[in-house]
Amino acid sequence: MSTRTPTWKLQRARRPQGFYYQAVWGSGKGRRAYTLGYLTEEEAERADRNISSLPDPDRLVTTSWNREGAAPPPPSKTAITAAVKGWLLDRSAEILAEVIAEKARTEASRLEAKGEYGEMTLQAFVERIYGPVRWTEHPKSEEREKWQWNRIYDHLGAVKVKNLNLHRWTMFLMSQGTWSPRSKQICQVIYRGALKYAAEIGAIPEPHPFRSIKGGNKRYTPPGESLSAEEVALVLEAASTPMHRALFATAIGQGTRPGEVTTLDWSDVDWEGVRIRFRGAGKNLQAREWVPLTPLTRRELERHWLDMGEPEEGPVFMWKGKPFKSWRGSWKTAIKNSGIDPDGTRRLMPYSARYTYATLAAVAGVPRAAVRAGMRHSTSSRILETVYERLQDEQVANALEAFPACDIA
Repeated sequence: MSTRTPTWKLQRARRPQGFYYQAVWGSGKGRRAYTLGYLTEEEAERADRNISSLPDPDRLVTTSWNREGAAPPPPSKTAITAAVKGWLLDRSAEILAEVIAEKARTEASRLEAKGEYGEMTLQAFVERIYGPVRWTEHPKSEEREKWQWNRIYDHLGAVKVKNLNLHRWTMFLMSQGTWSPRSKQICQVIYRGALKYAAEIGAIPEPHPFRSIKGGNKRYTPPGESLSAEEVALVLEAASTPMHRALFATAIGQGTRPGEVTTLDWSDVDWEGVRIRFRGAGKNLQAREWVPLTPLTRRELERHWLDMGEPEEGPVFMWKGKPFKSWRGSWKTAIKNSGIDPDGTRRLMPYSARYTYATLAAVAGVPRAAVRAGMRHSTSSRILETVYERLQDEQVANALEAFPACDIA
C-alpha cells in the first residue's frame, strides 16, 4: 500500500486584526504547524508562491542556516518557525532568528560543556536561555508575561529544572486561590513553553505531565448592565448631537441590536401607523417585521426627522455623508459625559440599550409577550428572564415595596 508523501499547505483564519497564517506540513500525528502571524495581501501571495519550495521540517533549519559555513542552530520549534517565515517572505525573519539562536546556542554550548543543564534553576533557565529566544522573537510577550513569571519565580524560581514535576506545578496553581481557571490556563501555557524548549535543547528529557484545568479554556465575559429611566435621560442629555440623541433613544426605545439601528432607513418608519421595522436584521424568520413605536422613540426620532426636512427615504443616521457603521465610540463618550459611571467600572456597551429596553419594560409591568414581540424574539420568555432583565438593586427594592404586609387583624 502506497504512503502519501506529506506536502506543505498555507492555512489562514479570519480574526479581528485580519487573516492569521500558518504553514502546515503533513497530517494526523505527524502534522506540524508553524506560525507566520498576520500577513499583508502582498506577503500572503508571496508565501503562497513559495510554499511548495519549502524542504521537509527535519531539513529546514540546516538548509536555511547553512550560510557562509555557519553551523545550524538547535532544531527548536522557534528556530524552525523563524526559518519558515524567512523562507516564505524576505528572509529578514530568518536573519533575526539566526542572531537569536546563535546567542542561545552559545550559552547552551557553554552550559552543556560544564554539565550544568540539569543544575540550572528555572529562573536562570528562563532568563538566560529561553527568554532571549522567546522575547526577541515576540517582543510584546516579555511585558505581557512578566507578571506570570514573577509569580512562578516566587514559588518555583529556585527549583532546578531537572526537579520540576507535576506535583510542584499543581501546588503552585493551588496556591493562587484568587486566579480564575482561565488565568491558570494561560500561566500553564507560558510555563509549558519553557519546558518544551528545555527538552528540545537537551536540558531535560521531556516536559513533565500536566493536569487539565477545569474551565481553563472558557473565556468569562461579565454580563452587560442596563440603565434606569433616570440614567437614560442623563445619557440622552449627554449626546454630542441631536442625531446621536435620536440614535440612542431609538436603540433603547425599541430594544435594538447595535447593528439594527445603524441600517435603519426612513422608509422603515411609518408615522401614520406609529410603527417601525428592522428589515433583514432579525435572528429568525418568525420575528415580527413591523413593531409599534414606543413613546421614547417616537418623540426623539420625530425631532430628528423634522430637523432633516421630513425625508421619505434614505439612511436615518449618517455621519459626514455616510451611513453609520458603529456607534460604540459616541455611546462611550455619552456614558462618560453623563456622569453615571464615574469610575468606568460598569459594563455599559451599545448592547446595553437592548438590556435596558427589557428591564424598563419589566419594571413598568409590560406583559412579557409584548416585550418579546417588541424585541422581535420568537423563542420562549425564558430569554427575558435569564438574559435581558438585569434589574438594579434599587429597582428590585422599589418593586418589592408592593409586597403585601399580611397584617394579622
